[in-house]
Amino acid sequence: WSSHVALDWAPMEGSESEKAKLKNAVGEAQAQAAAASEAGRGREKDMRRQGDALRAEAEAERQALALARAEHARERRRLEAEAKRLEAEVLELRQQAPAGALPP
Repeated sequence: WSSHVALDWAPMEGSESEKAKLKNAVGEAQAQAAAASEAGRGREKDMRRQGDALRAEAEAERQALALARAEHARERRRLEAEAKRLEAEVLELRQQAPAGALPP
């Protein structure tokens, strides 16, 4: 910005070499700014891609956890039913055995 102001306010009959230096400096500054801006956009795109990948990974982990919880609940219910069945079987066997034949 200041380079443009300096060029705008420079005297018409001033040193041409100084004006040329200022113009070159302006061009270089614009090129550097454009390169930095482009690099920033590239980093932003990379960060968005990484964020999307991490969100997808987190969602997959949530689904896997939900599936594991459901499987665990089914297995627990199956084991509880099996334990009740075995308890009932033991009780029935105790009732069928003669008194004193089985330990309590």
